[in-house]
Amino acid sequence: MRRVGFYLVAAVLFLTGVMGIREAVSDWVEASTLAQFVCTAFIAAFGCLGLGAGVAVLARRPWAKGLILGWAATLLASGILAPVVWVWPGIVPILAGVVVILILTGLTYRGWQTTASSKSD
Repeated sequence: MRRVGFYLVAAVLFLTGVMGIREAVSDWVEASTLAQFVCTAFIAAFGCLGLGAGVAVLARRPWAKGLILGWAATLLASGILAPVVWVWPGIVPILAGVVVILILTGLTYRGWQTTASSKSD
């Protein structure tokens, strides 16, 4: 069961990494304000950190923790900033996005802690 959790954590990191980089490339072209460029930079950062963390998790490196925490912080920052600078309607998308991000990052970090402390696959 720990093996499934291990690969699930890596998959979440890789998936958000690819999505972040893809989204940052498309947003950069559409950005017109400084706030939109900053948000796009956060999106690119969580994409790169997600890919790096996925590699570190698969390689079972201790520095995966730092990358996962950086990924979580930039994911949360972009999740809070994006609805504001890209003008999404209402507070509901912002709150829903923040809640989903907190759950996703919390479960990913907890899953990594559990599988990283395990000696057996």
